[in-house]
Amino acid sequence: MKTLTIILFAAFVIASSAVPSRVRRQGFNWEDYDDRLDSSTQRQSQAVTPTSGSGGVTTTTTASPQYTTCIRRCPVTPQYNPICGTNRITYNNESHLRCAQQCGLSVQRAFGGSCQAL
Repeated sequence: MKTLTIILFAAFVIASSAVPSRVRRQGFNWEDYDDRLDSSTQRQSQAVTPTSGSGGVTTTTTASPQYTTCIRRCPVTPQYNPICGTNRITYNNESHLRCAQQCGLSVQRAFGGSCQAL
C-alpha cells in the first residue's frame, strides 16, 4: 500500500509539472492576431463600396481576393451592436470594424449605430 501511494504521488507530481504554470486567458487577443496577418494582405486590398461616377452612374469596386480571405479568417463576435464607419458602411459590431481595419481597409469608427441611407 505504501508503494502504491508513492507511485501515485510521483505520477501526480509528474503530471502537474507538465501543465503550464500560467493559464492563458480565454478570449481573443488582437495583438496575437496582428502577428498572424501577412503584411501584404494588410495593405493590398479594397472593400466593396459603391461610388458615384459622372452623370449619376454608380459603379462598384470589387474586394481583392486577399481582403476577402482576410475578412473570412478574421474572428468576430456574434452580437449585433452596429457601428457606422467613416466609409458610410454599417458594421455589425466593433470586431467587424476592427477586422476591416486589420485587413487593410482605411476606415475609422464614425459613430455607434447604423449609417443612414443616402
